[in-house]
Amino acid sequence: MKQYEIEIKCKVSSPTLIRKKMKEFKAKKIRSGEEHNEFYDFSNKLKNKKIALRLRRCGDKSWLTLKGRRLTKRPVKRFEVETEIDYGFAKELMRTLGYSKRFSYSKHREEYKVKGAFITLDYLKKIGWFLEIEGSKSAIRQWFKKLSLKETDIEDRSYLEILFGNKL
Repeated sequence: MKQYEIEIKCKVSSPTLIRKKMKEFKAKKIRSGEEHNEFYDFSNKLKNKKIALRLRRCGDKSWLTLKGRRLTKRPVKRFEVETEIDYGFAKELMRTLGYSKRFSYSKHREEYKVKGAFITLDYLKKIGWFLEIEGSKSAIRQWFKKLSLKETDIEDRSYLEILFGNKL
């Protein structure tokens, strides 16, 4: 069964305002904390296909995610499969299969569940605050409007593109 991620990312200047709106809309805070992301590849085979293999760790939980190429731009739609996994096991699996870590970065993430969508508030050191809305296209449009976001707030680049630019 195929699964797709549909999301939009925006640069935000006031995380305090977003938190206030999350409270106003009775959003459920799912988690908050530092998150470490590692991206793996084997001889650039995934990169050449515009596929990302990510190992994410937040506290004592880890997830292995495979993301396909972007199918649409706004909002971004891409194939995605993700599973919770033991971090040590995942690292050993990557090593055994010949995958090596190409990029890694950390960020502070706050995750919220609202009606029809997930909203995350991310902070990248030296870069700033971002908000992501994930859900159906209609839910994304609805929350984009409710959060008073503007088209000029939209960030089309991935975090890897923002952080590493043409090194990808």
